[in-house]
Amino acid sequence: MSNKIKLAYFGTPIFSVELLKKIINEGRDTFEVICAITQPDKPVGRDQKITACPVKLFALENSITVFDEINDDVEEALKSCDIALVFAFGHILKSDLLRAPKYGFWNVHPSALPAYRGPSPIVFPMLLGDSESAISLIQMDEKMDHGAIIAQEKTGIPLDILHNELLTKMAQMSYYILFESVKKIATNSLVSTVQDEQKKSITQL
Repeated sequence: MSNKIKLAYFGTPIFSVELLKKIINEGRDTFEVICAITQPDKPVGRDQKITACPVKLFALENSITVFDEINDDVEEALKSCDIALVFAFGHILKSDLLRAPKYGFWNVHPSALPAYRGPSPIVFPMLLGDSESAISLIQMDEKMDHGAIIAQEKTGIPLDILHNELLTKMAQMSYYILFESVKKIATNSLVSTVQDEQKKSITQL
């Protein structure tokens, strides 16, 4: 690929850092992270100390422009991006933003969509004793976890794995799914598949 993919990264918690870290460290020849968009600083702990979220801290450490609110500057930055990548951002996005990047917003969702839509896609299959899950990369639309599937890859759920361990594993897997999907842009071979609404399930917190 002759030109780097210009990326805006939407994420907040520590496991979202894992994906951003791989994009920066392993994808430096493929991706240029234009900016990171995170949640605002919040009071944390017994002392309620105002603290930046993990993605913000990591982005600043790597000299990435950070926005912790969506404003006109964010909208302008998105217009210069090829893709806005969302992984555990934690906030509903306005529909008019979705069309700003060249290829729109792509969302990493750690379940075999359309199964386990919603806020707890890893907890629910673990509680229900499922032996496998998946990483889904979807083209975001106005509805929650509803967009067409760009790519999906299954992964096992070992009986002895902890929730945070599975989250980290899936975050790291998602980089390779993203990388392979982006390569298809250059060859005009990227194909997305509409989700089967008859098979959907919704998780709760």
